[in-house]
Amino acid sequence: PFSDAGAQIELRQPLRLSAASGKATLKLEQWVPWLRTKAPLDDIASLSGNVEVALNRLALRFDRPQEVDFDAAVKPGKLSAELKMLPAAVSVDGGSIQATRDQVRFAGVSAAMLDARASVSGSFSLKHSTLELSLADGVTGEKLLRWALERAEVPSRLEPRTPLRFAAQRIAWAPKAPVE
Repeated sequence: PFSDAGAQIELRQPLRLSAASGKATLKLEQWVPWLRTKAPLDDIASLSGNVEVALNRLALRFDRPQEVDFDAAVKPGKLSAELKMLPAAVSVDGGSIQATRDQVRFAGVSAAMLDARASVSGSFSLKHSTLELSLADGVTGEKLLRWALERAEVPSRLEPRTPLRFAAQRIAWAPKAPVE
């Protein structure tokens, strides 16, 4: 479903969508089959939940679609994604996500997997593929900790007591660079 949609299309050359906006609720399980034909989603076993999208601005020249300009606000609603590399589904709920052509910013997004959860804020630069995160109110239990330690081949005698509480003011990642 969508609402408050509007668009201005300019028919003179170059043909373009000079302004568009609107609101929609996307049910992700309905979009997955189509997305699989457009993007490499082989590592995603399943995707469900919905997102409320408010498209604040969209401008696009049809002869240069790669130069699209947009600003959208997204609110996740009980998203769940099963990734082949993880032991269980990752769930995401609440918070806010702001997306533009160059950057995705998120604030107070609740993320959980197995017996771990945290509130995540940060940004991802689409232009430079860099990620900066902060984690708050993090807690992990025995299940996720055991899975991580097994993957890292850490002896069980070094396993800490759970639950573990954690927070991080800044975690940064960039291609070909160490995690900070």
